[in-house]
Amino acid sequence: MPNPFTPSFGAVPMYPAGRSNIIYEMNRAFDSWQSDPGISSLFIGPRGSGKTALLAMIADEARMRGWLVIHCAAGPGMNENIYQKMILESSELLGTESKIHINSLTLGKTVGLTLSKDSELDYSWENRMDQLIGRINEEGAGVLIALDEVSISVDELPELVSAYQVFRRNRRKISLIMAGLPGNVYNLLNTSNVAFLRRANQYILGRIDDADIRQTFRKTVECEGKTISDSALNKAVSAIGGYPYMMQLIGFYVWEESRNDTREITASQTDKGIEIAREKFKTGVLESTYRNLSDGDIAFLFAMLEDPESSLQKNIAARLKKTSAYVSTYKKRLLQEGIIEESAGRRITIILPFFREYLQEQKDLSEQS
Repeated sequence: MPNPFTPSFGAVPMYPAGRSNIIYEMNRAFDSWQSDPGISSLFIGPRGSGKTALLAMIADEARMRGWLVIHCAAGPGMNENIYQKMILESSELLGTESKIHINSLTLGKTVGLTLSKDSELDYSWENRMDQLIGRINEEGAGVLIALDEVSISVDELPELVSAYQVFRRNRRKISLIMAGLPGNVYNLLNTSNVAFLRRANQYILGRIDDADIRQTFRKTVECEGKTISDSALNKAVSAIGGYPYMMQLIGFYVWEESRNDTREITASQTDKGIEIAREKFKTGVLESTYRNLSDGDIAFLFAMLEDPESSLQKNIAARLKKTSAYVSTYKKRLLQEGIIEESAGRRITIILPFFREYLQEQKDLSEQS
């Protein structure tokens, strides 16, 4: 029996947990694109919250509704990449193919030939995009740009957002859905050249209720003909901690442990699967994140461990014997990395799943050495 859990990066889960309302609202936006505010949306969450998988799910829903989907990660050259992908994705719909034009021909002892691939290259990127979107719309299709890993450091993002406003004013059937870490998104929203994004729908992807995790985990197991005991399911739900990626990771290894034994997943098989999944998450996410931290970052996080849940910046500064300005530098870095978040009450919390426990282990080891 195939393993129904999908912990690989960006894979769409067979049954998503806790995201049904978002999917419903996005589908409504695709159906009522002219007036629904959800047509421009931001998915905001820490690592492990399922942003990339949700973006892929929304893209699939849009395709089923006749939208052409351009799915890519934010980065250098992304705008031209979006345009080229749109040409490829729309070629069958528009019945177009690349044409080579001879611009000039020089004869003599040598022959000079100047070629251009398409006359549209004479136009700006924004105009080329607008024309192509218009042709796609004329065929009855919309265009969804699904952009992952957005950040203020991506220089071309303001150009995309500015052009998107123009496309919407021109009544183009287009949607812009973006996903990113909390610090990256909030820093982006605070810049004046993308102020339009503040009016976009914002979906905060936090923990999923245990009841939803339980129902989805059981449903995923049963879709391939297995069952799971109540005690095994309780263990799995507790270990998942409400994080979508951990549900897929734990589910995958629990399934593998039970593959050749019985049709019911037992508590002992679940214990083994959880152990393997935690080790994979530790080496694949927690250790790599920790290795990329500076000494100042680590000192900041270690100082937070003295509080049971969340911390105040002034207390962190006092423990480090540093100024508030000094501490703010590291707070900003950790916010951008999606490791911490700051609430409206100015309380700072570690939000990367299971990282607090890992930090405590590292702190204990450092104190012993």
